[in-house]
Amino acid sequence: MAVMSAATPWGVPPAELLGSHAATADVVVVGSGGAGLSAAAAAAREGLRTILVTKARAGRANATAWAGGGFTVSPPAGRPDVLGAAVEDGEPVADSGRPALTPDEHFRFSLDTGRGLNDRELLRALCDRGPSAITELERDFGVRVDWHRRGCSVTRFGRLPLLGGLGLTEPLLAHLRRTGTPVIEDAIVTDIVFENGQVAGVLAVVPGGPGGGPGASHPLYELLCVAAPSVVIATGGGGAIYRRTDNPPRMTGDGYFLLSGAGAALIDMEFVQFYPLGLAEPGLPAYLLDTSLLDVARLTDEDGRDPLAGKLAQWGVSSGAEINLLARDKAAVALARHVAAGHRLYLHTNEIDKERLPRGIREYLSEYSLPSFNLFERAVEVAPTQHYFCGGAAITVNGETLAGDGSVIPGLFACGEVTGGVDGANRVGGNALTNIVVFGLAAGAAAARYAKGGTRRPSTGEAAGPGAARSDTGRKSAWREARDRLVQWLGPPRATAGQGRSSHGEQGPSERGPRPADLRLELGRLCDSYIGPVRSAARLREALEKLADLGRAVEALRPATRSDILHALELRAGVATATFVARAALERTESRGAHFREDYPSEDPAWLHSVVL
Repeated sequence: MAVMSAATPWGVPPAELLGSHAATADVVVVGSGGAGLSAAAAAAREGLRTILVTKARAGRANATAWAGGGFTVSPPAGRPDVLGAAVEDGEPVADSGRPALTPDEHFRFSLDTGRGLNDRELLRALCDRGPSAITELERDFGVRVDWHRRGCSVTRFGRLPLLGGLGLTEPLLAHLRRTGTPVIEDAIVTDIVFENGQVAGVLAVVPGGPGGGPGASHPLYELLCVAAPSVVIATGGGGAIYRRTDNPPRMTGDGYFLLSGAGAALIDMEFVQFYPLGLAEPGLPAYLLDTSLLDVARLTDEDGRDPLAGKLAQWGVSSGAEINLLARDKAAVALARHVAAGHRLYLHTNEIDKERLPRGIREYLSEYSLPSFNLFERAVEVAPTQHYFCGGAAITVNGETLAGDGSVIPGLFACGEVTGGVDGANRVGGNALTNIVVFGLAAGAAAARYAKGGTRRPSTGEAAGPGAARSDTGRKSAWREARDRLVQWLGPPRATAGQGRSSHGEQGPSERGPRPADLRLELGRLCDSYIGPVRSAARLREALEKLADLGRAVEALRPATRSDILHALELRAGVATATFVARAALERTESRGAHFREDYPSEDPAWLHSVVL
């Protein structure tokens, strides 16, 4: 971890946090996926000191890097080279005679896929700004794309077939490093700090030393405070709270926890998107299998029946490829219900003529083959798998966060999957990467303008929840309050690993109580079972009871190693995120988009509004 200057104009004297590192910025961005990198690049371009803080390896351990690399977006006007190329994933598009996607068409089918619940202003911004935002990436930040008539792709420019999004994250990260923007890795932000009614920065925990363990001489953890008048939260979604997910393991909903604690409204949290086809082979990751494979391979249950027979026409799609764009929710629910009825699903990949596959799909499927497993030798077991969070923090078109009463929280911004409103009840395939670029650039620029303007308006909200700390003149510093809460839970920051609770006379988890890693597995099982694609009131109420018990167990943890610290902090955020999903899902007494209730299986026009938490 780089140690920055301890001089801080935003209310953090160097001695305020004993044993901490301090840094100063105009803008601090939390998260290093496509949204965070775009925001940091946009803020730094304004000439302001920008620091990016991330809890994992920058640009790699995030959902953007793990994405396929495709954007759904209109081709930019005045670019004959774009439409003339008609290239997708490095190959000529066979149906290059298709009409080019227009912003109006993009808006219409995104609104239809979102079942009318999308924030129209945000969706309009996505569709209208998308072409210029990607052109900006090409022009200013070194990102290369293959354009075609219905969007573009960075897949060909990533180095690994299974990590198509590296074609976006690696150029952006390289740009930040070229321009001297500090990037701090392995720092888990635990609090958004408000001082005297203003955003003051963030407090982070840096688990100390590689591995950790009893008797080690390194600190159990260290603290980092980054003081800044503008904070951008771009931490992505919470897919890793599920066991069956294609998300990276560090996607534990940290941003939902932080933003809710800071007073931001969360909307549409019940809409968790599940991808219809994911590997369900024992011992293998739940890799996604593109639904376009349904066009070249049979999907059956153990009795040879097609669980999707006759359904595509009902959904208004004609192919597996169209399911990927427009009907993921319907297909995932149909398949999940079939599995819940006791059936197993098999995709007959052994029947695929590999030469008929587009090169990009052929390459990523070849990466799934292991010495003990060949995707093309036999039919493979599949099941729906968690993929994306459609809901999150309420924001404006410039990424300003909104409180429950609709007022702006000055100085606090958010972008990417951690936000809600763009997708409504379900997301169009390819809109995720367009979203992170459009609103990442917007949030970074807006955060820079706010910091540059020097305006210090009072922040909305009085009480600080978990994930935030506030203070007013005459009270104990909010930085100190945040630190004290962490020390009370984790033990002293400078304690030797294995001795984190020695001053309290308490034992570590190796000697009593559950291990954080075991609780993490319990959370995954709970989420898979209770807040998956198929839900009911009884199951959701049971989920909330179990999550409350799990939350108490997390608070009772006594971390004794670096790994324990990491798991404990991610568990706290993960339990909060799962609770948000269950609460919103229980409140919405209908089925819409990615949210399906067995006890309310129909869409209800009276529910054409967001659940706000």
